[in-house]
Amino acid sequence: MKVLAWWACVLGALACGVAGCSTTRQVPLESIAAGGIGKATVVSNDSYVYNFEQVHVQGDSLVGTYYVVEEQVSPEGHVAYIDVPRRTILPAERVARIEIKRLDYGNTVLLGAGATLFAIWATSLDDEKEIQVTSAKTKGLPRP
Repeated sequence: MKVLAWWACVLGALACGVAGCSTTRQVPLESIAAGGIGKATVVSNDSYVYNFEQVHVQGDSLVGTYYVVEEQVSPEGHVAYIDVPRRTILPAERVARIEIKRLDYGNTVLLGAGATLFAIWATSLDDEKEIQVTSAKTKGLPRP
């Protein structure tokens, strides 16, 4: 049981590290560099929400790229599904905010530490029961 609890502790900490905690942050339009940013959610002044894979600034407009899956059928009847990039251009004055998700290392570490401490505590409860059973055996008392 003790080994199982330690493996649960290790796997729980690993799962926290792999999954991670993320935080949504707002980015001002002016701070987007020439190369752009990766995945972003853009909210317009008229409350439309755009989810882009790539965002960059071109002149006084924001250009967002997203992908659409299209079906292509060959003359032989073979079907292929292809990701086709599409672009949307939004004037800068229509952009209310730009949000990006980033990994929050502080929360991830705290979550992993909490899961690890809980597993250690749960393992120690099992050890206390073994100590009680062992002491009852040595004293000749009935086992609980």
